[in-house]
Amino acid sequence: MKVIIFREKICGRFQQLKRTIGLFIPTKHIIHSQNVFEFVQTIHRHRLTEEDIAVVLWNCDKNNLKELSAAKDELMDTKIILILSIKDEDLLSQGLKFFPRFISYVENDFLQVGAVLNRMLKNKSAIKQVGCNQ
Repeated sequence: MKVIIFREKICGRFQQLKRTIGLFIPTKHIIHSQNVFEFVQTIHRHRLTEEDIAVVLWNCDKNNLKELSAAKDELMDTKIILILSIKDEDLLSQGLKFFPRFISYVENDFLQVGAVLNRMLKNKSAIKQVGCNQ
């Protein structure tokens, strides 16, 4: 599984997120995109099957989500973990339009993000095993 991280803004908490993701995904499978154009291009380049990509939208605010909505079609079949900048109802409402698997906030502990990635990996393995046994 590849993880594509959209990260326009970086703060000290980003390093903690990177370490958490690195516990489950090898560093060579983590790809960073710093703007929407690069992000969409990266998704197109790396999309092989639905199980191959997970996306982490890091530290998103209303402007990021508005820009990313242009790429909503490309994200429809993608597993998304959304990490919002602040707790705000309007921001959450905008984020839900991406149908994320998990939503968190920058100030939260990232162990839950790791647990969600771990679950995605286990589901991917189970799907492959079922496919091999048929």
